Amino acid sequence: MILLAVISSCRAVTLESILWSSSNAKFTPSQGLVLYPQIGDKMDIVCPRADAFSGEREEFYRVYLVSRSQMESCTIDKTDTPLLNCDKPHRDVKFTFKFQEFSPNLWGLEFLKGRDYYITSTSAGSLQGLDNTDGGVCRTKSMKLVLRVGQSNGRGLPSLGSHRDDSSKPSTRKMDSRTTFALWRINGPYKPITRKGLGQRMGGGKGAIDHYVTPVRYGRLIVEVGGKVELGEVEHILTEVAKKLPFKAKVMSRESLADMQKKQADMEQNNQNPWTFKQIAHGNMLGIRKVLSPFDLVNNGRFTGKFHNPGRV
Repeated sequence: MILLAVISSCRAVTLESILWSSSNAKFTPSQGLVLYPQIGDKMDIVCPRADAFSGEREEFYRVYLVSRSQMESCTIDKTDTPLLNCDKPHRDVKFTFKFQEFSPNLWGLEFLKGRDYYITSTSAGSLQGLDNTDGGVCRTKSMKLVLRVGQSNGRGLPSLGSHRDDSSKPSTRKMDSRTTFALWRINGPYKPITRKGLGQRMGGGKGAIDHYVTPVRYGRLIVEVGGKVELGEVEHILTEVAKKLPFKAKVMSRESLADMQKKQADMEQNNQNPWTFKQIAHGNMLGIRKVLSPFDLVNNGRFTGKFHNPGRV
């Protein structure tokens, strides 16, 4: 495990920072700038800083992570949230990319190996043109950045006119932390899993700890998002979170959750069958407990029985 950590740390590279300025000659006409970061690398995008005493021209930008079609057309939506606000020209402002496939931070960015990601700004460079949503330095100065994550430059520079249109944006978290909160409703991983085989005596120790897990009960709230937010604004983010969980989960609003709980309570209260699973199992009618697991007894047959799922322990 230590060796693996050393190897991973050696592969991670801090790339040269990108100065987001119209004076940066790395932004080539009509092409922009293409980089090839690897998973684990870090990179900063730095706002241009003007010296108050030298009379340097102040530059103002809002920098966005966009889809390919947006970069080609040099347009953004008013609902898009900027990655970086370069609106304080006399301060050091930057945005740090950490190219990782999974972010423990609910607001973090996630990147897939082999995919391209696009960054641009439609600001005009002046304070008056800071909030432009069309054109700007994307069109006039080719201030476009293509991140080809996990790829090599052997593919050559991407041709923005010939490649397939990838209209889907990368997995980003665009909730506003000033008006929205997110809480994990389960504890962090704490239950140790060892490499000892099932049923073996532990002896003087439990063996090497392989990893830690968190037992999660059925019906448990995993993540709660609240504040000034509608379900539609965060549903796509929570759906991505649900896909990464090792069990089935779904996104629900407070209203739909309350409605589901009410339906379950009504079904239990208005059950017309005089013989419930609980009565039959706990009364051991016809010796039924011989084919029921403790799991089924506790949950009153709500889930799959052990003979329907023989691999379950």
